[in-house]
Amino acid sequence: MNEQKVDKIRELIKRYLDNYEFQIVELQLKQSGRGNILRILIDRKSGGISIAECAKLNEEIGLLLDKSDLLQERYLLEVSSPGVDRPLITKEDFERKKGKTVRIETKEALYEGKREFIGVIADVEENGVLFKIKDREIKKIPFKLIKTAKIKLKW
Repeated sequence: MNEQKVDKIRELIKRYLDNYEFQIVELQLKQSGRGNILRILIDRKSGGISIAECAKLNEEIGLLLDKSDLLQERYLLEVSSPGVDRPLITKEDFERKKGKTVRIETKEALYEGKREFIGVIADVEENGVLFKIKDREIKKIPFKLIKTAKIKLKW
């Protein structure tokens, strides 16, 4: 999918959401059959969004996209909450979860040839997260190498 198109869509929606208390957590545009699926995870900046709010934003963002002509082909729009296993993407996401146990998968092998780490966020720096593994060693994982990061839920 055209990255420039995705960036333009993200910017349009971000500008719209900046007028409210919501933010984009994740945005994906994927080809499906004869059209596209645009999936947007949205959350309140302070955390938490209702189903009714997602439905309203789905309608409003759909109208905004239709007026913009950024998506000329058919598309299905899905606006939803990131849920309890919300991905950590931005520096601010990691800062909000300091002291929490997270699972990070990296784009390439790092320490001891591993790509998956489970530990506690000890601190957040400008270009990476300091990660405490098994209450002893602290490793730095650069943001640019993080493929996925989520809170490790305990059941």
